[in-house]
Amino acid sequence: MRKISEEYMRLLDYIKNHREPGMLLQYRVVEEETGVKMDRDGRDKLRRAILRTGLEYLVSKGEGYGLAAHDTVMEILGHKVIAIDSRVVRANKAHRTLESQFFASLSEREQKQILFLGSVFGAIRLAAENAKLVYGKKDLPQLALTQPVIPDNL
Repeated sequence: MRKISEEYMRLLDYIKNHREPGMLLQYRVVEEETGVKMDRDGRDKLRRAILRTGLEYLVSKGEGYGLAAHDTVMEILGHKVIAIDSRVVRANKAHRTLESQFFASLSEREQKQILFLGSVFGAIRLAAENAKLVYGKKDLPQLALTQPVIPDNL
């Protein structure tokens, strides 16, 4: 069984007492109040502690973690979709390679499954591209599209 560090326990206690929606958990303040050094390992422990307490967050680079609030819900979900995109890019590359090498030797059912998976990867990539446009870097010019297109019948 994995041993839980004393530092991680201090961070869990800290978050349990500082969990207001939208609150920014600044690295400097967390370090001062908990005694846990906010180097790479400390920040990782803080992030895991946030997730362990059932909260979601946004990264404020160089400052800390902002806890989720009603006005950050779509931004958080957009970032999650963008993170998925990098994994799907690799999966899509493997899909194309395997399809080109073995498609003809697959059964008709397997060929249909390969084609379906290709469309699934494409749909995920499209959603990720929309999320990048909406929730990407703030210094990019804003486009007319402000929300991802989501069907009403879901």
